Amino acid sequence: MLTFLFSTKGRVKRVPYVVFALTPTLILWITGEILSGLVPGLHIPAYSLPLISLDIVRLLLVWPIYVLSVKRLHDLNRPGFPALIILSSFVMDVLYLMVPLIVPAIDLEIGIVSNLYETAASLLSMLGSIFFFARLAFIATLCFVPGTKGPNRFDSAQPDDSVFE
Repeated sequence: MLTFLFSTKGRVKRVPYVVFALTPTLILWITGEILSGLVPGLHIPAYSLPLISLDIVRLLLVWPIYVLSVKRLHDLNRPGFPALIILSSFVMDVLYLMVPLIVPAIDLEIGIVSNLYETAASLLSMLGSIFFFARLAFIATLCFVPGTKGPNRFDSAQPDDSVFE
């Protein structure tokens, strides 16, 4: 199981990819939308424990989903570098969590959320949405395109449906 989730060598078929890459991505997205809807007045999501917890889970899943995407590309007889789009999730989550540390969130003179913070947070939110939908389209594409039959340049054997090698 560890080799399956943490090693980029080999290939993976569509069904295990859907189970281990698409399903967690959709669950985390839906959970994030629900949590964001529960706290609409919160302008500083980095200070919200449920949203921080969700970001931590997302960060923990970035590498396994990246690895599975590389393996899925290998099954299509393609190099793994397009899977780097998956790592944009890590970069965006780290930047989003660091915004309150870089840009003062509260204007101390007035005591309200600063305009600079709101601008930075909304810009990162927009970029995060663009990268999210790019990742989702990439993952969905890998779920539907059939793999190479028989051996290819990345593996001499056709992958089986087994997850536990």
